[in-house]
Amino acid sequence: MENEFDKIEPIIESIVLGKVIKEYRKASGWSQSKLADKLFFTKSTVCDWEKGRTEPNFETLTKLIKLLHIDVIKLFGLLSILSLLGDDLVEFLF
Repeated sequence: MENEFDKIEPIIESIVLGKVIKEYRKASGWSQSKLADKLFFTKSTVCDWEKGRTEPNFETLTKLIKLLHIDVIKLFGLLSILSLLGDDLVEFLF
């Protein structure tokens, strides 16, 4: 049976991933356009990732990690914490 967290977990993960991408892009001094050009995407695609509307596929995520020197432990640590919190997080947020 699906609980409340199972319903919102993908949304939260997308938002967290987007915030990490944005944080590291800005730390690199890059605009959304510059990052998009390096990955052969549009600026609006990068914007959608950063806002959690969509997520990069695995291949693109791997490129992002390398290009922006994303701390993989931080990224997956944040996503793991979200999973561990599960329903407690839902209760906290709502």
